[in-house]
Amino acid sequence: MKRYLVIGCATCATHEFMKSQTDEDRKELMNRWMTWKEKYQENVVDMGSPLLDGTSVNVDGMYDSYKQIAGYMMIQAEDKEAALTVLEASPLYDFKAGAYFEIFECMM
Repeated sequence: MKRYLVIGCATCATHEFMKSQTDEDRKELMNRWMTWKEKYQENVVDMGSPLLDGTSVNVDGMYDSYKQIAGYMMIQAEDKEAALTVLEASPLYDFKAGAYFEIFECMM
C-alpha cells in the first residue's frame, strides 16, 4: 500500500464554528473521529495531531505562519482514489465549516 500525508486545513469559519461548540459537541465530534479511525484501522497509520503556532523559516529568518494548517495524519491505501474514499468518510465533512484536507503521496 502507498502512504499519504494528510494535512488538515481550517479557515476562519472553521475556527469560529469550533469556538461555538459546547464541550459536549466537541466530545461527540471526537467520538465520531474515533469511530471513523476504528472503521478504517487498516488505512489509518497515525491519527496525527492538531497543530498550533506555526513558524515559517527561510534564509532571511523566522516569521509567524499564516497558513491554514490545523493538523496532520498519515493514512495508507492502494492508490490516491482509495485514500480519498477513506477521507470522504471522515467526520470532516459532517460540519462543512470551511475545513478541508490536502493529501500528498509519500515517496519513501
